[in-house]
Amino acid sequence: MNEPILQVDSMTKMFGGFVALDSVSLHLNQGERLGLIGPNGSGKTTMINCISGALNNDDGSVLFRGKEIQGLPAYRRARMGIARSFQIPRPFRSMTVLENLCLPIEYAAADRIGPLNVREQGMEILETISFVDRADELSADLTQVDLRKLELARAMAAKPTLLVSDEAMAGLSSSQGQLVTMDGGARQSQDSDLGTNGALVNTAKESIGGVSVGETCTYVIRGSGL
Repeated sequence: MNEPILQVDSMTKMFGGFVALDSVSLHLNQGERLGLIGPNGSGKTTMINCISGALNNDDGSVLFRGKEIQGLPAYRRARMGIARSFQIPRPFRSMTVLENLCLPIEYAAADRIGPLNVREQGMEILETISFVDRADELSADLTQVDLRKLELARAMAAKPTLLVSDEAMAGLSSSQGQLVTMDGGARQSQDSDLGTNGALVNTAKESIGGVSVGETCTYVIRGSGL
């Protein structure tokens, strides 16, 4: 039996006297999709931050493909194959859409996968999300829906084994969310190695629509996994 891609055991995170995560455990196998569902303040984003390296948990362990990654900075985890998207898109606003994709391809994926034609790889991702005609447009000029597409595309450009998406549809209407998932993350996940050999963690306040969550779903309520 293959080892889990992600295994979290008794993860605890505190901010002063506030317990944000209280001994949360989960595991994610190859090809699985995991949904973290809970209200604001339940610990979803804190857990995502601890998995991706934006924060370090105070107790417990985080294993990625059998290796302990607790204490590693986010850029090291990205180069190992962990990519994330943010609730609020954070592109480099002075760069074009294509340039925003070239950075993770060159600095996160190349060390792990080998030499890549960076521009060609970026254009392939833009073709997948029907964005080729926007390649040379500044990201600062994109609409909110298009920024969401770009945010997911940037995460996928890192060629991750584990993609962590934090409320990718937050602030969008249901129709806008479907547009993003149909043209962006869902199609990229299906068309890439992530769809068969990787895994995805997605968070939402109430439900995860438009994205196939897969076999596993856990709820995070007041920082405890159920």
